Amino acid sequence: NTCQPKAVYNRRQFKNLAGMVLWEYIQQIYFCTSNGYVTYFYRYRFGRIPSITPVVDWTVWEFDGNTNTNCGNEHCFKRGGKARSRTAWTQGKFHACLVLDKLMCNNQMPELSMTVYGTGGYSPWTKGG
Repeated sequence: NTCQPKAVYNRRQFKNLAGMVLWEYIQQIYFCTSNGYVTYFYRYRFGRIPSITPVVDWTVWEFDGNTNTNCGNEHCFKRGGKARSRTAWTQGKFHACLVLDKLMCNNQMPELSMTVYGTGGYSPWTKGG
């Protein structure tokens, strides 16, 4: 069987008081369904830090990587697996420090979760940051 994967995503953004996005944590899931089952499920997760200055690509924030997941592997992929629903949960870490020796740091650890259903629906959830 072949399928045309449906793409869904959720994200958590951290903004300053002016409303500018300082960082965002994103999880994308590609999935297929058949007869009420999720038959294909593949996940990507990453941090994105836009430049906060228009001319120079500069920001104080750094993405420290993905720190936790409920999946057995990076992409939550199970060959030949099917289920009524599948969930991928992830946590990432960002930090910004005011001085170079890592004193006075702001650490943010956003969480994202997405459940997809054999009906083709999905439900996103975010927390933190």
